[in-house]
Amino acid sequence: MKNYIALKPVRFDRSYHIGEEIPEGVISPGSVKRLIEQGRIALINATPPPSSPDEETTKTIAAFTEFVEAVEAELGVIYEDDELPGMDERMGECLGRMRNVSEALLRVVTDENQNPDAGQGAELNSDQAKTFQCPECEKTFATQQGLASHMRTHSSG
Repeated sequence: MKNYIALKPVRFDRSYHIGEEIPEGVISPGSVKRLIEQGRIALINATPPPSSPDEETTKTIAAFTEFVEAVEAELGVIYEDDELPGMDERMGECLGRMRNVSEALLRVVTDENQNPDAGQGAELNSDQAKTFQCPECEKTFATQQGLASHMRTHSSG
């Protein structure tokens, strides 16, 4: 059961003074939101949000970060400077590179199926995947978004 507190004098089944507890049952359910918005009552037994992640959440975040770093290392994703982009951008870069590698692998497999002799000695390398090259420093990126993000480093200083 929820309890509320009067922030201003209010009347329901009786008059409630400022600071007095009001049981949930005496307030009509349709009025609660309006009365809270008007600053006349407040919910007093709401569970506060956790101030920091619990141990299990912290372990999950650490494991996910470790996974992303391993994928980045395997795919050769390198970030300049000490400042890493947000996790969304990092995952986008990894997924873009994984997609490019998958597409290149599919092309090799398709070529081998269409012409079995053509696949002999064919090796998949990073040059077969589509890349986006920086015109200033010639660094390559798997996605247009990665290149656009990188280009901002040239214009910032």
